[in-house]
Amino acid sequence: MSSSAYTVLVVDDEQSLAKLFKKELSSPGRTIHTAATGKQAREMCRKTQYDVVVLDLRLPDSDGLDLLVEFRRRIPDVEVILITGHGNIDSAVEAMKLGAYDYITKPFKLDEVEIVIERAWQRVCLGRENRSLKHSQMSVKPPALVGLSQAVKQIRFLVEKVAPTDVPVLITGESGVGKDVVAHALHTGSRRANRQLIIKNCATLQKELARSELFGHCRGAFTGAT
Repeated sequence: MSSSAYTVLVVDDEQSLAKLFKKELSSPGRTIHTAATGKQAREMCRKTQYDVVVLDLRLPDSDGLDLLVEFRRRIPDVEVILITGHGNIDSAVEAMKLGAYDYITKPFKLDEVEIVIERAWQRVCLGRENRSLKHSQMSVKPPALVGLSQAVKQIRFLVEKVAPTDVPVLITGESGVGKDVVAHALHTGSRRANRQLIIKNCATLQKELARSELFGHCRGAFTGAT
């Protein structure tokens, strides 16, 4: 997906393991940094933007789950992999709930960990690409209401009057007259202009599911509702 280089921080008080990570997993496209304590890891994160963090669950001065939450909050796009020799199902489930990408228990094969790290990096790339795409879509200016006729002036007047309000608006007209242009103009002038405008072709909606498509539904309300 992406061939760009990335940086991994390995946080583990077992120095022999940290050195092994750095020796065996460093490559032209992957830089490995190591930290032995939570304090050291925090200081390094202030200086470097890490893409993936491999984190021991138990450190001399910190709890791995607490560090997981902190890193996820402070570092944009980071993916965290927890590694521990004290693995149990409860801590694994808790780690995943808190946003860990994966959870690996010692002893492990280094090549398997490398695969997990690479997959975590691919997820980072995917997230960045999705955000970039959304940003580019939102930055595209919608078609403007153009025209000097009395009818266009009247529509523009109504749009400017209604757009700042929260009242529902029904736009009617024959096919091709520019209903979507009016919708974009209303959205651009509204207090929600910085959010996405979602357009649905109602002609393609099944009659039975139109309400849930437009207004949402509860889980289990009908077959397939999630």
